[in-house]
Amino acid sequence: MKRVVVGCAINLLLLVLTAYPLCLPQRRFPAGKYLKWFFMANMLFSGGMIPAYVLMRQYGLFDSFWSLILPGAVPLWNMILMINFFRNVPYELNESATMDGANPWQVLFRIYVPLSVPSLACLLLFQFVGHWNSYFDGLIYINDTAKQPLQTYIYQLSVRIDFSTMRTDEILTLLQTSDKTLQSAKVFVAMIPILAVYPFIQKYFTVGMTLGAVKG
Repeated sequence: MKRVVVGCAINLLLLVLTAYPLCLPQRRFPAGKYLKWFFMANMLFSGGMIPAYVLMRQYGLFDSFWSLILPGAVPLWNMILMINFFRNVPYELNESATMDGANPWQVLFRIYVPLSVPSLACLLLFQFVGHWNSYFDGLIYINDTAKQPLQTYIYQLSVRIDFSTMRTDEILTLLQTSDKTLQSAKVFVAMIPILAVYPFIQKYFTVGMTLGAVKG
């Protein structure tokens, strides 16, 4: 749960800070077009798992909580959605606030963010599900079992069973247990937090998904 809370907070903060300058007209932020191509290239072309593994080792992030957060701190696809959401905010509000003496931070957090609550709730749900269901990064970056995410631990329960430490009756009970039972238990555990969070943001979900989808 710590990963979900910290990860979602960092993701949303960086999404907002990245999407705001990129949604501005080119005359206000000329470097925006170059940054857009930079992010697009990173979204289309990836270095792969081995360079990421070497990078985490060189930074000393092995067995660190931050190895689960920093590599995906700025989800690029969600950043594109956030840019489109911000573009639906009338730019005249930005100009009016600037003329009244508001600085870019005030414009962002007092105008754009409050008007984009549905989109932020939608992206929050995406990030929540992504962090909660992620298990592979914990499998390759975290060797200490006590620090592994819940999904990584559940995955290892189903694929790594040490029979040498089990009693005979425990082995017999395990052999009599259907794989479907274990898979169903994993699905149930994974769904609990989603079911707990979704009712609170469901009212924003439809608006957030459709906002920015149609240009008039």
